[in-house]
Amino acid sequence: MLPPSVILVCILPFAYATTHVIGVGDGGLVFKPDSITAAAGDMLEFQFYPAEHNVIQGSFSQPCQPVNSSAFYSGYMPVSSGPGSKTFTVMVNDTNPVWFYCSVGSHCQSGMVGVVNPPSDNSMTLAGYKSASSSATSKTPSVVQGGVVAALSSGSSTSSASTSAMSSSMSGTATTTISGSNTMTSATATSSASPTTTAKSGGEMANKTATWGVLAAGLLTALFTTQMI
Repeated sequence: MLPPSVILVCILPFAYATTHVIGVGDGGLVFKPDSITAAAGDMLEFQFYPAEHNVIQGSFSQPCQPVNSSAFYSGYMPVSSGPGSKTFTVMVNDTNPVWFYCSVGSHCQSGMVGVVNPPSDNSMTLAGYKSASSSATSKTPSVVQGGVVAALSSGSSTSSASTSAMSSSMSGTATTTISGSNTMTSATATSSASPTTTAKSGGEMANKTATWGVLAAGLLTALFTTQMI
C-alpha cells in the first residue's frame, strides 16, 4: 500500500482544480470568454449554443487548422436553444498557450477563435490570431478526440465531464490533457460524483471543485485508520 503522504501528493492538485466554462457561440460567432488563464490540472468545459458549432485545438502560425493530428476536437454540436445538452471537456496539461477555433462554415474567418494562457510578452496576441484567421482556410479533424463529451448537468453551469476526467486521473486510468504543443487522448471516463456550483469571477466562469477536497479527506482518513490497525 502506498504511504498516505504519497496519496496526498497525488490527490491535492485535483482538490484545487478549477473548471473554466467557455460558451461556444453564446451571443454570436464568439467564444465567451475568448481568453482564459488556466493552471495545469484545470478543466476547460465548452458549452454549445445555437445553431451549430465545434471547437478545435489550433495553431497560431496556421490559423483555422488543427495544431497536429492529435488536436482536440469536439465534433459538430447542433443546438436549437442554448446551452445545448452536451459539453466537451479537456484538462489543461501545462501553462503553454493553447489556441482554438470553430471550423463550421466561415466562423473561424469571422473571428470565432480563442486562446488559453496567451503569451505575456505579447509575441502572439489574440487580436493577431483573429486577424490572420480572416483569410485562412478552415480544416476539421476526421474524428472526435482529445476530450470528453458528456451531458450538461441540469440546473448547473458545469457538467459531469469535469468530474469524470478527474476521477479517471485519480483511479490511475489515462486521462485527457492538453498542452501548447500536443494533446494526449484517453478513453471516456464516467463518474457518479455530483458536480459543484460555479462562481463568476474576472469575466469567466470558474468551478472550484470542493467535492474533490471532501473525497480526498475521506480517503486519507481511511488510509490513516488502516495504518493504525
